[in-house]
Amino acid sequence: MDIALLVYMELQLEPADPDFYKIGFVRSVRAYGIQFKEGPDGFGVFASKDVEPLRRARVIMEIPLELMVTISQKLPWMFFPDIVPVGHPIFDIINSTNPEVAICCFLNSLFLWQTDWDLRLACLLLYAFDREDNFWQLYSDFLPSVEECTSLLLATEEDLLELQDQSLTSVMRGQQRRALEFWEKNWHSAVPLKVKRLARNSERFIWAVAMAQSRSINLQMRMGALVQDANMFIPYADMLNHSFQPNCFFHWRFKDRMIEVMINAGQRIKKGDEVQINLPT
Repeated sequence: MDIALLVYMELQLEPADPDFYKIGFVRSVRAYGIQFKEGPDGFGVFASKDVEPLRRARVIMEIPLELMVTISQKLPWMFFPDIVPVGHPIFDIINSTNPEVAICCFLNSLFLWQTDWDLRLACLLLYAFDREDNFWQLYSDFLPSVEECTSLLLATEEDLLELQDQSLTSVMRGQQRRALEFWEKNWHSAVPLKVKRLARNSERFIWAVAMAQSRSINLQMRMGALVQDANMFIPYADMLNHSFQPNCFFHWRFKDRMIEVMINAGQRIKKGDEVQINLPT
């Protein structure tokens, strides 16, 4: 399916689906003055027309909450939308992660403190792929495959040996071992089929962790009176490439429960220019 058609397509749920009543209705993604295509840095988002500078920021994308995959960063784990049914074993796996454990990662001359957020988000992503009529079953076609993924998490030992940075090599070996051990612990032969089919081999799970590390964002959401930090997969917005000199930013529109991608006030963008963002960490 052409991606332009998918952007404007409304996700259809059958009335028999309990989420139909939980959500009430499903809204489609809206995009204004942009196009998705292959660029010099991979797939990205580009202006389809000239954008003149204005005093106020302008919206170029609107992505509703029900199309996202999100989980809170702190206990108690909360999912929006709440797609995990009570008693499903994937929740036990997510709940087994330790939010207090931090791993020091040396990457590009920066020390990064990483908790198990990526393992939790990877589990939730795999569950979304398996859930009947879930939007991510369709959207998964636009994620890079295991073969296409450039994350060093999926690098072979030969690939790691070719790296010039020995500190980075050591960190990535540790990251690979961490993801593998988590899969071995939770995807053993005795697990129920509903869990086993999510990641029948370690490569599938490590790929999901790579997606969490490379395509998710951390953002603060307000849900009524509740304000919380969340790790989020946001479809279409995840195609925005990172820049330290971005021309757009994310905005959480809490009344409508949606993410807006907005062009910076006073920003001029020419047709064909890439729309980039400084991804929250």
